[in-house]
Amino acid sequence: MPSDREALRQRILQAEKDLRTMKDDYNASAPVNRLPVEVLSDIFVETALIDAWFYNSPSEREYFSWIHLAHVCHDWREVVFNCTRLWSRIAFFDKAVTEFMLTQSKDAPLTIEYDPPRSPDDSEDESADSNAPDLNYITLKLPSQAHRIASIKSFGDPAYLSKLKGPANVLEKVELESNHGEDLPKEFLQKGAPLLKHLKIHRIAFKWSVLPLNSQLTTLDLHNNLSPLPKKRPSSNTFLETISSLPLLQTLSLVDYLPQDWTLAMALTKRAPTICPELRFLTLEDSSDYAINNFLQAVNAPKAIKSDIAFNESLGEKFVHILHGFFRAFDKFSNSGKKLGVRKLSVEEWRKDVATFYFTFVERIDCPSSKLILRLRKPTMSTCAYLRGFRELSLVDLSPLQYLRICPTFPNTYPACDWILLFGELKELATIYVQSTSIQDFCMALNNEVEEGETRAQGLAFPCLSAITLDQVQFWGHPEAPDDVEYLITTMAGRPEGHRIRKLDISECHDFRKSDYQAIKTRLPDLDVTFDGHIHINIYL
Repeated sequence: MPSDREALRQRILQAEKDLRTMKDDYNASAPVNRLPVEVLSDIFVETALIDAWFYNSPSEREYFSWIHLAHVCHDWREVVFNCTRLWSRIAFFDKAVTEFMLTQSKDAPLTIEYDPPRSPDDSEDESADSNAPDLNYITLKLPSQAHRIASIKSFGDPAYLSKLKGPANVLEKVELESNHGEDLPKEFLQKGAPLLKHLKIHRIAFKWSVLPLNSQLTTLDLHNNLSPLPKKRPSSNTFLETISSLPLLQTLSLVDYLPQDWTLAMALTKRAPTICPELRFLTLEDSSDYAINNFLQAVNAPKAIKSDIAFNESLGEKFVHILHGFFRAFDKFSNSGKKLGVRKLSVEEWRKDVATFYFTFVERIDCPSSKLILRLRKPTMSTCAYLRGFRELSLVDLSPLQYLRICPTFPNTYPACDWILLFGELKELATIYVQSTSIQDFCMALNNEVEEGETRAQGLAFPCLSAITLDQVQFWGHPEAPDDVEYLITTMAGRPEGHRIRKLDISECHDFRKSDYQAIKTRLPDLDVTFDGHIHINIYL
């Protein structure tokens, strides 16, 4: 019997071997294997990048799941093991795998993504894989690989990077983040990283002088939004000297890192602005409105196409003075002092936490259309009130406005008189998107109807309006309130020929029924109306 059992086991092993061989031959005959090795390598690298994005942490075994590609057939195995780029994105779930990847990647530039433990004790957690590289291993291993590290990404205490002094001659990208404000080691890259193009440091304290900056830098992203640390901010002179030494800079993002000593360093009105010739994307967030406005006065970016500016503290009663200075400085920053007209405007309120204005300006001869996102945190007024202030102070030119999107927190924020005052006489406004607003106030504005003593539009209100989107709007239609659907129909039907609304989109509106949709289609046959079918009926007691 034992010999018979052993014979069966051998037959099973042989059958499994034969099956693997047949599967290997079958997979090898697939049309995809006709692709050149270089193309297959590119596909495998993209697959590995998807796994890296999906599983995120190199300390997870799944981060290495692309190795299954080597099990498909002999040809694929050859491609996988000879593609150094696949092995250069180092995994850290097993020390043996880490060592093998370092060897197999040969001299290929390395991508290091590592989440250090919050404390040395964490690395000895019993739940952790005992074979995983510990912090001491990483600290000792990195310096020996400095000559071929192309990218470093780390979340947590960066103290372990003190041994990585450099020179890092192929390093192009550094991203360091934490949630606890630890100090960046002053030894980090002190011997230089001459090819560094992308530097991101979030919620990690550092002295400006230790940043590994060079003239090749295209992205500088510094966030200190965990807790403001004014002593870590650079002086205005140091900051401007740094910016002027980065001629290739395309993206600049600063959160609570702007200088606060502008008046001590210079008279801004007399000093020529620092030019950022290639800057395209700017993000500024600061608790100091003074710091933001002075930065915009001191720096000029003629190619800027998107600026995202946030005032993190309430402007209070000074908002008129602050915003007047802001728009004047922004015009100087982006267009040498010229005021550009607004082509598109989107306005959003998020409860009482932030008021956001999205401006898209008209095209310039030397640059495509630029955008400004202005965020006012802890606002003291509605967005409608801010827009009235913009108009009264002539802060923005809305005369070329073609597209308008209004999304207030409360439906009655925009009364009919303000619709008319702000937008009713604009000659190019063709499309309006309204969300959560009062349909009655909006229809009154379209009809140029205002309360006694309020200003009406000269002539027809919204003369070029041709398309309207109603999103999450409340339609009143119960017995104790006027019928908003009927009001909307009569408003549109009453507009003169040549000024009719041609397109109406209705989505996720409350108390709007299929019968209302049919009524609009029947009574306004020339109107292109679409309805998403969403029916939400409120119950009134």
